[in-house]
Amino acid sequence: MRKKRRGDDWSRESVRAFFEHSDWLDYTTLRPIWHVAFNWELISASDDELLFEEEEDSLAAHLNVLIEQMAATAPPLDYHAFENEIASQYESAVSGRYYLKGKFWFDRQTEMPIAKDDVGHMMEQASCGSDDIPGLVHAAAGRVATAMAYGNSHFDDLDSGPMEMLAIVLMTILFRRSDSPAR
Repeated sequence: MRKKRRGDDWSRESVRAFFEHSDWLDYTTLRPIWHVAFNWELISASDDELLFEEEEDSLAAHLNVLIEQMAATAPPLDYHAFENEIASQYESAVSGRYYLKGKFWFDRQTEMPIAKDDVGHMMEQASCGSDDIPGLVHAAAGRVATAMAYGNSHFDDLDSGPMEMLAIVLMTILFRRSDSPAR
């Protein structure tokens, strides 16, 4: 597929449209952290200012805020740099067990690439002690902009790998913000 120039379709409306009425967003992003907020299923909002109904025991309010923040962000071309900056602070990366080769993390013991979930674990653990990770907001915006540039105008249209990685980044942000008020 031919890639468009970056930023051609980046607007508040296009970013909101990317996430609205998704069948997979809540399942891939909120369900894995249901222990933080039991109500993980998203309901489309009747209010035009909100994407999702902000219910009790739900991270929908945090997700609404996060989507607005992504839409207001200039999406970076190299979103991996923001993810890798956080992941590199993880203890096993600092100690040298995990290392970065190109855009992928490898395990020095096996010399094999580590799984996406493990990269997510690295980002989540490295961000302990912080209730916000601005670099990951940039990474998420970059992932959405890249998807749009390749013709994927909706979260549900993503291939499984990019969907999983975007969900991991969103989940890490939401998990870190869950102890603070959304607004």
